[in-house]
Amino acid sequence: CALVWIEATDEGAAGLLHRVLTECGIEHLDAALREHERARFTLLKAVDAAARQDADTFIALIVELRDKSFDADGIHAAAPWEQVLQALLERVTAMTSKQIHDHVHARGEKVFDLERMLPEQSAYLRQTAEAALADVHCALSGRPPFQAVGIIRNPHNDGGRTDGGQAPRTPIVLVEPRYMLTAMSLSGEPAMEYQVHRISGAGFRRVIPDAMSIPALLEWRLYQRGNRIELRDQDRTVWARAQTNLPPRWHQAAATSKRVLVLYGFGFMLQEPLEQRAAFASPQAFAEHFHQAASSGLLTAAFVAWDGTRPPKRTRQQDGKRRKR
Repeated sequence: CALVWIEATDEGAAGLLHRVLTECGIEHLDAALREHERARFTLLKAVDAAARQDADTFIALIVELRDKSFDADGIHAAAPWEQVLQALLERVTAMTSKQIHDHVHARGEKVFDLERMLPEQSAYLRQTAEAALADVHCALSGRPPFQAVGIIRNPHNDGGRTDGGQAPRTPIVLVEPRYMLTAMSLSGEPAMEYQVHRISGAGFRRVIPDAMSIPALLEWRLYQRGNRIELRDQDRTVWARAQTNLPPRWHQAAATSKRVLVLYGFGFMLQEPLEQRAAFASPQAFAEHFHQAASSGLLTAAFVAWDGTRPPKRTRQQDGKRRKR
């Protein structure tokens, strides 16, 4: 029941787990239980607390599990119960991230109510967003400038290793719209950015520093067309377009994984030459700018599919035939 709820958010399984824990329990067996068996039961109670969104109880139980082993011969990362714990923590992180995202997005819906804006204001927002002009920076996870930023790996790779024995690098593209479009509510809450709000409402999820959970948008594509890349959704609407020369290693990683992590937002001055970007002065500087952008609601993310296929080139003979027609 616990694993079914974690993996599939099956509320029926959660209800059955709660009933078993409530009606059966193990208190009458406590004296006969060994330490690792007691830890397993505590983990089940933590799953139950998470399913009921009882944050205080969940935190207390997770703290209780600290340094506890689920097996008699010690902690083994690959053991089934350890994997259940890891899956539970990832599930709770995703839940927390989604709840914060939904709360912030609801506030943004009020701020960016285009129907209540002056016509020239709403027209400017729409036109700028639809132009989708952006600057980009491509990098690999664990490499400059991402050494000091915890980026989750591509959830769609097989977890395999490279020849060097390391997990595959995640291809990352920072996308910074050319123009920032901010607005503030009348209540005086922090300003919000329209393009970040707009793409977050379409499937991207805001980056929460302490609860990073990045969705996979399998129908979105990052296209390469010569020295231009475009981010398009399932309806082929363009959300970002930029000119760039892709680094060979990045291109190879994207072609291999067929998935790219897109970080969309502001705070990195990508329009400036690389040597003038304060965020790229060091891994620590980048981590600080990354955290500041995320904490300010200016960064959102998603895994999208990579499409590096190039359109077939026309031959002179084909062009000649077209002209004759």
